[in-house]
Amino acid sequence: MLSEQDALVCLDGPHGAPAEHFNSYENVIFVAGGVGVTPFISILISLLYRLKKGEEIKHKSVSFYWIQREYEKTDYLNNILEEIAVEDRNKLFEINIFITSAQQKFDFR
Repeated sequence: MLSEQDALVCLDGPHGAPAEHFNSYENVIFVAGGVGVTPFISILISLLYRLKKGEEIKHKSVSFYWIQREYEKTDYLNNILEEIAVEDRNKLFEINIFITSAQQKFDFR
């Protein structure tokens, strides 16, 4: 039996489309690698529009993890993530992007 401090995490899948049942959960974690982020972009945009309209979002937390090889490939998602950061007044979102390629010798990022 779980106490209030214990957390139960169940991982299953992938089955069907990533966006199929995400609204059924209070806490969601999206994990994508490389171009596998594509299906999650529409989910993030949908949640962003709901934030902008002032609609209630049922989730208690939305965690987004994107593992990408090259920094330059993250550019097309930056605008969406910046808008989410501005609109997320209740700190619902946790955005994490990991760049896995080796940096060049004098790259000071």
